[in-house]
Amino acid sequence: MTDSVIEGLSYLTTAVFAALAFVCLVRWRRWRAPGAGWVAASFTVLAAVAIQGMILPEEPGGILAWVERVGIAAVLFFPYLLYRFTASFQRTSRPMDVLALGLTVLVVGFALVVPLPAEGEPRSGAAQGFILALLVVWSVLSVVAAIRLWRAGRNEPTPGRRRLRLLSLASLALNVTIVLAGTASAGGAATMIGVQLLALASVLLFFVALFPPRLLRLAWRRPEEAEFRHAIGKLMTATRPEEVVASLLPHMRVVAGRGATLLDEDGGIVGGSVQAGGDIHRTADGDGELKGPDGLAPDVVRLPLRSGSLLVRPSPYSPFFGRDELVLLETMGALADLALERVEADQTIRDQAKLLDLAPDAIIARDIDGRINYWNRGATDLYGYSREEALGQVSHELLATRFPQQLAQIEDRLLKTGRWEGELVQTRKDGSEISVSSRWAVRTDAEGRAVQFLVINTDITEQKAAARELESTKERAERASQAKSEFLSRMSHELRTPLNAILGFGQLLQMRDLDEGKQDSVSEIMKAGNHLLELINEVLEISRIEAGRLAISLEPVPLHDLVAETLSLIRPLADQRGLSLGYEDAGCMGEHVLADFQRLKQVLLNLLSNAVKYNVPGGSVRLTCGRGSDNRLRIMVSDTGGGIPRERQAQLFEPFERLGAEQGGEEGTGLGLALSKGLVEAMGGAIGMESTPGKGSVFWVELDRAGDPFGLAQVAETRSDFGKRPRPSRTALYIEDNLSNLKLIQGVLERRSEIRLISAMHGRMGLDLAKQHRPDVILLDLQLPDMSGRQILAALKADVATREIPVVVISADATKGQIRELLAAGAFAYLTKPLDVQQFLQVLDASSTSTGPAAKGSES
Repeated sequence: MTDSVIEGLSYLTTAVFAALAFVCLVRWRRWRAPGAGWVAASFTVLAAVAIQGMILPEEPGGILAWVERVGIAAVLFFPYLLYRFTASFQRTSRPMDVLALGLTVLVVGFALVVPLPAEGEPRSGAAQGFILALLVVWSVLSVVAAIRLWRAGRNEPTPGRRRLRLLSLASLALNVTIVLAGTASAGGAATMIGVQLLALASVLLFFVALFPPRLLRLAWRRPEEAEFRHAIGKLMTATRPEEVVASLLPHMRVVAGRGATLLDEDGGIVGGSVQAGGDIHRTADGDGELKGPDGLAPDVVRLPLRSGSLLVRPSPYSPFFGRDELVLLETMGALADLALERVEADQTIRDQAKLLDLAPDAIIARDIDGRINYWNRGATDLYGYSREEALGQVSHELLATRFPQQLAQIEDRLLKTGRWEGELVQTRKDGSEISVSSRWAVRTDAEGRAVQFLVINTDITEQKAAARELESTKERAERASQAKSEFLSRMSHELRTPLNAILGFGQLLQMRDLDEGKQDSVSEIMKAGNHLLELINEVLEISRIEAGRLAISLEPVPLHDLVAETLSLIRPLADQRGLSLGYEDAGCMGEHVLADFQRLKQVLLNLLSNAVKYNVPGGSVRLTCGRGSDNRLRIMVSDTGGGIPRERQAQLFEPFERLGAEQGGEEGTGLGLALSKGLVEAMGGAIGMESTPGKGSVFWVELDRAGDPFGLAQVAETRSDFGKRPRPSRTALYIEDNLSNLKLIQGVLERRSEIRLISAMHGRMGLDLAKQHRPDVILLDLQLPDMSGRQILAALKADVATREIPVVVISADATKGQIRELLAAGAFAYLTKPLDVQQFLQVLDASSTSTGPAAKGSES
């Protein structure tokens, strides 16, 4: 019975050794963890020798005896392999390693050469020495391994510490088993059973230490996991990365035997925890290699995080003991990542809240039900409610909001388009109402459902009041302007009526035979009356410009042709005063400007007329063209007059400002430059001047360039044919203020190249041009802004220089009586509108052979 028990225990122990060896080999093959190979080798040797003992006969001979001897020698390697297992985790001295290997080899050598006695025979001295050496070497190496394993467990997490200590106890138990087996040859059955039981206990200790059940592992880890769960609770409330470090890293001792370090995105150390093994830090040479305090490159696990990385120096036994610790380490890294992400998000929210608090606008966030869940400082400043008073309130009820449409319609549009803008009327805490410009946006979740509305309100109460005031001011100004225009129009008619009598009776007096004194008095009356009439007409012209009722027809105007025509009109006046009139055509030739031909000619005539009138005797007037600002074309009229002081130049374009010229001998109204300024600006241009007292002045006009409306080819053809065309032999003066009528006559006379047409838009200007140029025929409209056609006809016939010039009246008034009266007053012909072109050309041809006024007058 006893032998059966011993044999059964032997079989059981062998089976457990074999199973342990198999599992160790599988682990080593799968994980290749440090030390796994030594453990697998050690238990494979024990299992092989145990199986060999079970298979071989009790008294083997021959070759089997040598097999048994080799098996015994192999068993002697077990303590050395166990020693190497511990050395793979903890550094040992080289002499110690050499000594352990030497003693093991020595004992193995003894086992191969020393004869062992058969069962029942006494042991020889050599055999007893061998057994003693075996027990000493085995015990020394086993005790060293056991001590190292026990001490290594002091700084390990609870699971690792208990497993290491179980390994230490198992090593000692197996050593006791070997000692008992070596000294129990004379013992009884009880001793043998005890040896077998101790061997079985030792191998079971090895099995539990190396492969503990899951329930046991969880039980070992429970105290530290409780602390870790408490740390996670703190982690959820951390608001700074430093708090994450303080909450998490100290509890990573579950897996981190030597410490953990949290790095930011740039590799800077946020914080770390120090275990007994030391901290993880960077070397001073800056090469970036992570090293421990002992200068050795440790096994560091780097867990990449979204906002940096977590460096952990786990226990060197963790890879060997299993994957639980590494899985737990990854879990801790994920927790740290989530905590840091939340901290970063919270910090971002706080930073954004600070930025939003700096915004002057009221920024409000409300949920779908309208309850406020964000209220910045700008909202407090605008509405008077504190953040605590506003949060949780329904926004449109708190602020008594008046919407431009139904709130449901606004929210429906917001959900469809994502945005809404409009103006609201809201009530502040003090009860005052304000107008706000409101911009709304919607925030949706991952499934596209609206979860929050963002509202940005800007106070526009003052702007609205200013806009209303501006609109009111504009309306008042428009009414005032309209009233002024109506007043000027009425005054024009009211003033023209007495002026008509004054000038009419003055002309009658001039026709009588008066003595020289009375004739001079009548001349002064006529001069003053005509001056007043001219003043009235120019004031009306300016008022039409200011009211925007002036007819402007912008088109490409050939600048050289316009300047040449204008200079030809002003040249007689310059010659009369002995002035030199110069023109540099290089800058004007081939250029076109966007302007109204007649209005621009009126402006240039005014500038040239002033340059002639206010020049010095023997002076000069020059007209040039050049580049202006913004790629415009500049037309400059320079004179050699007395110049204008700088302090008075700003008044020059003001109405009625003549800067003292009214005290001289030159007539004028002081409205010419003001009228020119209005005309130029109405054409989209600019006008200005530069003057040097004692040297002269330069007046300039800038207008936009325009392309050649005829094209370069036609211009070239026109220039090549210019010399072939007959030069104009006759001159026609058309006094007309209607641009359409003027363009019509211009188009008609394009067929008569022998006739040169000059025009005047005012009666006074027409009389001056008639005296200066002595045209061959005068075309006269009856409705002019400054004088009537009757007055002009009478003035022409009263002047010796112009009384012989045929005057063709062109009017829309077809009254028979008026036609007879004007023909009787000296008109050559009277043509009615709409104009019959053929009849008009016949009248022009007839006027060229006329021998006297009304010699061939006609009615139409």
